[in-house]
Amino acid sequence: MSDILKKGVMERLELDFNVQTPIASYNYTSFIGGVMFANNMDLYPYYLSKHILLLSNDLFDVSCDDMIMFEDANVFEEKKIRNSILESKQIKEDIIEKINDGYYASVTVDEFYIPNRYCYNKKSYYHDMLIYGFDLNENVFYTAGYDISEHFNTMKCNIEVVADSISKCLNERKAKPHFHYYKCKKNCKEFEIESVKDSLNKYLNGEPIKKIAYNGKYGINAYEGLKEKYSLACENDTYWRKASFSMLCEHKKLMLDRVKYINLNYNRIDNYLIDKFDNILKISKNIQINSLKYEFTKRENLFRKINDKIEEMKGIETKAIEELIKNI
Repeated sequence: MSDILKKGVMERLELDFNVQTPIASYNYTSFIGGVMFANNMDLYPYYLSKHILLLSNDLFDVSCDDMIMFEDANVFEEKKIRNSILESKQIKEDIIEKINDGYYASVTVDEFYIPNRYCYNKKSYYHDMLIYGFDLNENVFYTAGYDISEHFNTMKCNIEVVADSISKCLNERKAKPHFHYYKCKKNCKEFEIESVKDSLNKYLNGEPIKKIAYNGKYGINAYEGLKEKYSLACENDTYWRKASFSMLCEHKKLMLDRVKYINLNYNRIDNYLIDKFDNILKISKNIQINSLKYEFTKRENLFRKINDKIEEMKGIETKAIEELIKNI
């Protein structure tokens, strides 16, 4: 590490990071929110302008089609690793230097080599990891990601192990690995009411925010995709990601917060309409709880109840959003 220290790098540096983020069901959403809201919630109004459009496609059971990502030039400064950097030592030094400049590293690792991850010593599996600090004396990176408990957590990880795993992914490319550095800009973006109106209309029309990259269903139609995928998993007794229904709850919580924000800052919205969105959130939580019960009991009536609740939520939400658009 002597060469790194000669470049003015500190021996230990831990960038601010917040594990309590509005959407935390998937690694990439946790990473973005954790960096955005590391110090405060000033960017929350802008955050509420996004995360409106749902999708259910080949990649996700259910997720948001319009996620804020590190490419968002309104919020983040982004850098990519040079194509020539492929070896473990180069990767390690580059990460440490960029963290020293205030950048977080969002990388792909092979979980087979990463302790406390779901596939550790079981099978090769490319997955996301955020690196937000280092300690050269302990020879560890400070990392964040979903661990073996299926909860989003932070943990220390040996620098060489992480760098070797990243190098393996970049060289073998069994799947498309990513490697991005990013940090939050100091400017504070505002809520974008016109963007919200446009997204809500796309939601009702089942339109994606941009060209369809994966075969799937979008907007209000994402519920049909969700039901199909969940039914298939239950019928074949295959793995179902708990993150899917967690994402659904988080999406409904954001929608409720969004409606309340519009009510306070733009147009007056009747309480009965706000209550509709609150009820939608409660239904999503009911779905999540029953899915956990079904996982243990395999009771057929719970499976039917979950599908019925998804359909009920879709109907209530369709009418609520139609009315909301008229109000704003």
